[in-house]
Amino acid sequence: MELFVSQRKRFNWQTKIKLNITLKKSLIDKLQNKEIPSLELIVTRNSYLYFQKEKITEHFKQAFEELKQKKDSFWLLFKNKKYRWTLPIGVFCDLQSQGKEQNEEMQILDLELNIGKYPSRFVKFVDDNEFKNFIINQLKESFFLMMRDSILEEEHGNLFWLAIKEGNFDQYDQTYSSLDVYKKKSRSLSLRIFFNEKLIQIPISPYNQENEETTLEDVFRMLYVIKNENENLEYYIQGEEPPMYTPVLLLQKTCLSSDGFLYLIIFTSKNQK
Repeated sequence: MELFVSQRKRFNWQTKIKLNITLKKSLIDKLQNKEIPSLELIVTRNSYLYFQKEKITEHFKQAFEELKQKKDSFWLLFKNKKYRWTLPIGVFCDLQSQGKEQNEEMQILDLELNIGKYPSRFVKFVDDNEFKNFIINQLKESFFLMMRDSILEEEHGNLFWLAIKEGNFDQYDQTYSSLDVYKKKSRSLSLRIFFNEKLIQIPISPYNQENEETTLEDVFRMLYVIKNENENLEYYIQGEEPPMYTPVLLLQKTCLSSDGFLYLIIFTSKNQK
């Protein structure tokens, strides 16, 4: 089992995603050169858009200059909506997956670049230190959910940050495996649910009243989501649809994102008659 867990975690970390970033059409109309190509980048599921800032600003340098905007005055539109940069890239991919056939070779994430005044309701990360603090706080929150007396020491926080920034799975896994949250029984699941794109975070025990492991089906019942012939139901964890009978504790061990949370993406829609 330990070998399976390690192999599955490594697979999630190493899964590649193609980012396709295009300049927003309304901005292209304002430029002299209206043929600025899109930017294509290969990234991994557990990385973050924040780490692509320099490549984005360099590629669209001409647009920033013509629009007379600073290089940090931009954000990315996802499905024509403003999203925070704080989600792992793989979560964006899963949020884009509704009704789409999965590309067996590589998932593609389409984003639009908007240049101008940064949205005031979003946190703006000025430098690596600010983003590092955010990531470490996410890990602290996830560890607290799993085990209230868990404390993330500064040394471990720094190791996690370097592993995430460098995409170093081995360092991340070794650090995580050395902590109590990995060795001891979880009190609660470190689970975040996007239900029809709305974020839900509720405390869910890893075990039911019969002391059996909570399954995905149990989670769906808690959310009053029942698969039936009148509704389409799609769900994704790390780009896949695990069987409903899968224990969520196993998914927590194998499919955690780099911020320490397990993301379950659910879409429901009425069948067209």
